[in-house]
Amino acid sequence: SGVATRIGDATVDAEAPYAAASARSCRALHITSSASPQPVHRVACSDGRAWFFVPDIFGTPGAGAGD
Repeated sequence: SGVATRIGDATVDAEAPYAAASARSCRALHITSSASPQPVHRVACSDGRAWFFVPDIFGTPGAGAGD
């Protein structure tokens, strides 16, 4: 948490995990790539086995809708 990590051509900054109402552990992610100066804000959750992106139900441009 709070330490930006380089993954490929992107930099990911993850906030501290929190307990979601779904009983999953989730965290907000801020992803900046060399292709776009504006960060993409996503939420990832864990079901206890793997982490996955939460779908963007609002269809925010640049948020990776359709992942």
